[in-house]
Amino acid sequence: MSNQSKLLLFASIIGTLLAIYSIMDSNKNFSSLPNDVVATVNDKIIPSERYQTVIQLIENDKRDGLTDIDRKMALERIIEEELLVQYAYQNGFLEADDLLRKSIVRSVVDSIVEQSISVLPEKEILRDFYQDNLPVFTLDEQYRIVILSSQDRSDITAAKQIWQQSYDIQKLENEIESIRQLEIPSGFISKLRLGTLIGPLLREVVLSIRIGETSKPIETIYGYSIVTLIDKKNKIVPEYSEIQEVVLQEFRRRQREDILDELLIDLKRQSDININNSLSD
Repeated sequence: MSNQSKLLLFASIIGTLLAIYSIMDSNKNFSSLPNDVVATVNDKIIPSERYQTVIQLIENDKRDGLTDIDRKMALERIIEEELLVQYAYQNGFLEADDLLRKSIVRSVVDSIVEQSISVLPEKEILRDFYQDNLPVFTLDEQYRIVILSSQDRSDITAAKQIWQQSYDIQKLENEIESIRQLEIPSGFISKLRLGTLIGPLLREVVLSIRIGETSKPIETIYGYSIVTLIDKKNKIVPEYSEIQEVVLQEFRRRQREDILDELLIDLKRQSDININNSLSD
């Protein structure tokens, strides 16, 4: 990790923890507050920038100009929020509420990572990333299939002949009551998903037949089945120019993982962590 990235990380850590815990940054007892401080609450500094942000939000929602009452109310709400956060921290709410803790962790992670990857990578870096990870961006083969099943082998054999004459599922079901169509997506299914949707046996049948071909009856968990390959799309490797945004998103996802991993390694190295081995074994 570069020095610049580390600075961004640690700066964002400080900023996020200040926003969450709200009592980690304390102020000396000012006899008069500086211009960049609008108030202090239990020695916790409330920066003027935060106050101005709230004022701006109120102003955006009002047709008329701001009044002194609006400004007073904005400051009052900031102070009340700070008091509640401090109360929650001092009374252990942040430790006791699992949902709140998870929300805080997500907020910290998002804040750290988003600030750290806010700068767009150079085009050459993205293009090299695309080339090094072509399998990730390759669109696998896709198949449109119909699978018909029956508990009776003779029914499925007869169904195959009727089916190949019209490919009319309604007509087929009317003529042979035991026939059922397997409920799978009617559109294209990727090669990767086939096994999950129809099982490994039928997947191999799909891969072995040609477009327009119907397989012979096969004994499966559904009884006896026939598979028709309606259509197929071959594997596609899109050009970099066509999927630049997709490449950028994947690059940032990997970068996010790397940044977080390195941050946690640094935090663990700098922290005093004691583990009760008798409970962890």
